[in-house]
Amino acid sequence: MALTDQQIEAFRTIAGRIIPAEDGALGADDATIFADLSSSLNDIAPAIASIIDAVNLEGFGRFAQLPSVEQDVILRKVQGALGMTFWAAVQRVTLCYYRDDRVLSALGLRPGPPFPRGQVLEQGDWSLLDPVKARQPFWRET
Repeated sequence: MALTDQQIEAFRTIAGRIIPAEDGALGADDATIFADLSSSLNDIAPAIASIIDAVNLEGFGRFAQLPSVEQDVILRKVQGALGMTFWAAVQRVTLCYYRDDRVLSALGLRPGPPFPRGQVLEQGDWSLLDPVKARQPFWRET
């Protein structure tokens, strides 16, 4: 299922309320962040569509025009009604938000992946996995 342009724009408003632009920080509705987000919605498009439908129902079709305080009330109500469906959207919004280089820089983190730029990952105690490796397989052969 692909979202329509109208649904994508409605979700941009929702994403902007999930992570709003405050105190000089970027919001999830930032053009670059949202472009990344909207390009990664295919697998959860039905969940996004159901959230948009619920938000439009609660907001009488004018959710985007409501003040942010009223939008937040509606989103909390939809979150309570849709549960994990809503949290799937929150998870995707936060994933895309925190992989933006500008957000990482604002947090004092070096942008990009931790490897292969010479960052050293502290080695753990690999012997902790020995009991798992020694365990008999618990799955069924196909």
